Amino acid sequence: MDYKKPVPLSIFLLSLGLLLTFLALFPSCSTLPASYIKGGINPSVWSGNPLVLTKYGYLMGFPDKEDTLAWKGIPYAPPPVGERRWRAPAEPEPWNGIKRAKRFGNPAPQSLPLLGGVSGSEDCLYLNIWRPSDPETNLPVYVWIHGGGNTLGSANMVPDYYGHAQAARARVVFVSINYRLGPFGWMLNPDLGEGQSPEDASGNYGTLDILESLKWIKNNITAFGGDPERVILAGESAGAMNILSLLLSPLSKDLFHGAIIQSGVPRIVKAEEAVKRSNSLMIDLMLRERGIDTAEEAKAILEAKSPEERAAWLRSKGQREIMSLLKGNAMGMSDWPSIIADGYVLPKEGYELFESGNYPVKVPIIIGSNKEEIKIFLFFDKSLDYKGEIYRLTAEYGSRSWKAEGVDSPAEKLSSHPDQPPVYVYRFDWGAVNSDGESPLPKDWGIRLGAFHSLEIPFFLGTDTINGLFLTGRLFTRKNREGRENLSLLIGKYLKSFAYTGNPNPEDDPSLPKWVPRKSGEAAGLIFDGSETTLVIKPLSHIETPEDLKKEIFKTLEEPLLSQVLERLLWSLE
Repeated sequence: MDYKKPVPLSIFLLSLGLLLTFLALFPSCSTLPASYIKGGINPSVWSGNPLVLTKYGYLMGFPDKEDTLAWKGIPYAPPPVGERRWRAPAEPEPWNGIKRAKRFGNPAPQSLPLLGGVSGSEDCLYLNIWRPSDPETNLPVYVWIHGGGNTLGSANMVPDYYGHAQAARARVVFVSINYRLGPFGWMLNPDLGEGQSPEDASGNYGTLDILESLKWIKNNITAFGGDPERVILAGESAGAMNILSLLLSPLSKDLFHGAIIQSGVPRIVKAEEAVKRSNSLMIDLMLRERGIDTAEEAKAILEAKSPEERAAWLRSKGQREIMSLLKGNAMGMSDWPSIIADGYVLPKEGYELFESGNYPVKVPIIIGSNKEEIKIFLFFDKSLDYKGEIYRLTAEYGSRSWKAEGVDSPAEKLSSHPDQPPVYVYRFDWGAVNSDGESPLPKDWGIRLGAFHSLEIPFFLGTDTINGLFLTGRLFTRKNREGRENLSLLIGKYLKSFAYTGNPNPEDDPSLPKWVPRKSGEAAGLIFDGSETTLVIKPLSHIETPEDLKKEIFKTLEEPLLSQVLERLLWSLE
């Protein structure tokens, strides 16, 4: 007969006491019925406990760097799969028990940079939250929207995007989001919209995902100590482009209260062009499925089906089958139209509303670009010598064109309206070779990359990594640590003040250079620069316009150099 030693009475009573204490504190954590959640409950009030109650259920957070707490992989909408593919997002399903929010959610389907192939999942609508691990409430909310041409990226693609540093230093609740990309995020097709609501038929599913995440934040962020009336959107590249488009959308009203627009451009696609591309994709899918030779044959087969049959057929295609038909560049971004002027989510007039002043969302704005935006794209062009004249001139004029279209043009239009709150402009120069031929970057990286697209992200978010491990070790060294950390701290002071007040100039630190808002026709703003050890903050003194830049190029360059530079510019100057 087996004999088991009895548990000592003291240990038994201690264990029982702990169990009863847990049940008393959290009586419904493990038994909360879904019907109770669906009936509508209020989120908990932040008290410093990593276990929080959202509108949809309990979430357990975990300690992270710089004395922060993090909740990762929170669903803000149901997975957009099956019949939900190419539909507007809805509220997420509630859950029973406690969801351990320790892992990031899936990235959206996308091409793998450099390697080729497809990664990600359509089940991708997740967000992540960081905040200081103390009881303070009513903190501003800083929402980060990743870049990647709206065909690449995720909230955790690189450590540059993590929120622990910004949460700790600016004392904000930091939120990062995933959203649908490429043909899953933007697909306008009459067959998919047949008999559907205006949102479902809009084609702007990625845009609607961002809006749905903002609704989730508005309804749940108090549980994390955030203030739903002080939500700041920040994004880089496509993330910035998405924020610019949200200023146009009547569905955005009251969902955010300030915007930080880093290296974006106001691009929007006409509905007709988006429909044309979706029809072209359907023809390519049919060509592959049937093994036929001509687009005319594929078109005839599709036209023989009803709209409902075509929609069902399109939904039956796997994500890899669809993604494999897109051509990606070396950086993984695909040529797919995004941000559609559908007439409901986004107005058919597009950015013409910036000129008329009839855009619905008017909030304080920080907007800027980097001095040498396009060097990172030229870096992947193996036909160019980075020491050559074509490389230098293409980088200069392409980057100035980016500033003209993405910064000065929208800033000028927006600031011309009396009901538009202040617009603050910057240019990020750190990394570029200065007039003395010196750069804080080591070796010849100042010439090769300089102040390139995305370099400002670790300075704005405080993460001190650039493109993950790919460039961090090459560019961030012991010699330039002092200079880059001081610049990051300085930019962080401006951003913290902006998050709290809508004005980047902190009242408690008058020693900082004054960041003057843009007024129509005036080149106000700041240049962020520095050496390996020092800061250099200067006022902006020039407004770029596409017209003046084009005149300068044609006046300065002669053939064949003129044609060689123009054909490599990122977008046309026409």
